[in-house]
Amino acid sequence: MPRLIRFLVTLGFVFIALFPRLLLARPLTLSLSPVLDHNVLNDPAELVLLRNAILAELSETYECVVLTRSNGIPLFEEQRRLALASLDPQTFPYPPAADFLLIPELSKKSGTVVLGINYTAITGRKNSKVLRHELTFGSVSELIETAADRTVRELEDLLSLQKRPVASTIPQMLEGKEWAVLPWLDLGRDDGIATDSSERLTDLSAELLARELPKAKMLSEANVEEASLSYYAGATEQVAAAVGHELGVDYLLTGNVTTASSELWLNLFIVRAQDALVLAAREIRAKDMEEAVDTLEFAIPAMLQSIPSIPVLEESPAAKNLEEARILWELARRLGKELWARNQALDLILAARMVAQDTYGELGALH
Repeated sequence: MPRLIRFLVTLGFVFIALFPRLLLARPLTLSLSPVLDHNVLNDPAELVLLRNAILAELSETYECVVLTRSNGIPLFEEQRRLALASLDPQTFPYPPAADFLLIPELSKKSGTVVLGINYTAITGRKNSKVLRHELTFGSVSELIETAADRTVRELEDLLSLQKRPVASTIPQMLEGKEWAVLPWLDLGRDDGIATDSSERLTDLSAELLARELPKAKMLSEANVEEASLSYYAGATEQVAAAVGHELGVDYLLTGNVTTASSELWLNLFIVRAQDALVLAAREIRAKDMEEAVDTLEFAIPAMLQSIPSIPVLEESPAAKNLEEARILWELARRLGKELWARNQALDLILAARMVAQDTYGELGALH
């Protein structure tokens, strides 16, 4: 009986979230938070890689688009104070509407690693229930290798995700727009400074974009580098879009690279600056830089072809904003009790402030 009740509740959530989308014939919009970690992974870069892998699987396989309310956590200590001092929860004039809130959460249980998928339809109802589905892994290495694939397959069932059709042409809406390629970030550097590999990937990305979009306007490298000083290793697409706002561009391509499991791991994203929506994402694993470069030459055209023709997201109703802010706020309070998780708690508090859009007044009422 409890399973039946849970199934019916989930079905109701999905119907409530999907009904407006069916009327508008648009992809499902998912608000995906950074992965919360209860002292499972020793390397904070692995948390970034895990979220990026989930995001890429969702974007490449399913009819959905992804955004976040979070700015992310700088991976390197010297960047954290600067980033926190410069954060503005009202970077955007409004919080874009999303259909579901997804919060991955890592913990340990009986010698295994557990990835909890916390999820809820954003309906605007007070005291909406956050459901949870758990995936179990025998080790951290198994988690890193298989978590993204297993997570999205579970989300396909939980949220009734539809497979994305294969596209062969680049949408006309991208032509004539202004683009910027943000400097690729090397997550393996202790100081976050660009390396020869990340600089090579940045230059190649700009060349490929210019080749695929001959009518688009590409912002100069000098202008992009100056504005990108606030873009740090560990930053989400929310921060990338804020840089895009400062540059005055329509779209951004951004990426990061690191070494994991004796391979090069690349993550790249196409972000719309106006609403911080991730329109396309890919994960590339390669044995060396030459293989990575060869794969990238096919990946960027494929990403451009896969971009859905989705209008700029409208402002989310106030009731939905407060509902999502309340969930983020409550998670932040729970995490804040654990000393090692306070950076994550602070990130969630800032995310709640962003989505509530007013900071202390409304969040004080929630508290």
